[in-house]
Amino acid sequence: MVTIANADRTQPNQYKFVGSITHANTRGTRIKGILFNYTTLVNNFNVTFYKSYVNKSKKLNTVVANSTMINTAKDIFNTTTALESYKVTKKITGMFGVNLTGGQLGERKFYNMSIVTGGHGSIKINKRVSTSILVLGIYSPFTQFYEGNWWSAGILLVPFNSWDLKITKTFKFNISTTAVYSYGESFLNYQVLTGGKINF
Repeated sequence: MVTIANADRTQPNQYKFVGSITHANTRGTRIKGILFNYTTLVNNFNVTFYKSYVNKSKKLNTVVANSTMINTAKDIFNTTTALESYKVTKKITGMFGVNLTGGQLGERKFYNMSIVTGGHGSIKINKRVSTSILVLGIYSPFTQFYEGNWWSAGILLVPFNSWDLKITKTFKFNISTTAVYSYGESFLNYQVLTGGKINF
C-alpha cells in the first residue's frame, strides 16, 4: 500500500494498492511478470505486463513493458517502454530507455514520448538488512494535446530508496520511498510504500 501526498497540500492524501508476480527461468536469463495497482481519489486502475532478457554475460538486460491505465472519468492510456541496462560494477547499474504513450484524456487525444536515463545501486548492510537506490531522469521532448504542444516539459528527477528486512528464509518486510522532483522548481509529490516479499 502506498500513501501519496502532494507537496502543496492542495489535494487530500491518496492511497495506492499495488500487487505483482514475477517468474524467472532457472538460469535467470528470462523474466516475465505482471504488476497491477489501484489509486483512490482519482479512481484509476493500472496493469503492466513486462518481460526481461538478460544476456549470457549478465551485464546487459533488456526490458520491454506494456502498461494500460483506465480511470472512472473514461481516460485511457497505453504506454510501451523499452529499457536497456548495463551492469557497470557488481553493485552499480546504468540504464537508458524510451516511453511511448497514446490515449485519450476526456474527449481529446493525447500522445507523449519521453526519454529515461539513470542508475541503480544496491548495498547489503548485513545478513538481514539490504537497501537499494535508484535515480531516474525523465525528459519529454514531445507531448501533444488538443492540436499543439500542451506542455513545455522540463526534466523530472525520480529518486527511489528501498529497504529489505529478512524475517525468514522466504519472507522479507520492505519499506520504500520515492518522489518526483521538477528540476529547478520543486517536488511534485512523494510516496511511502510498505509491504512484504515472498519467495516461492
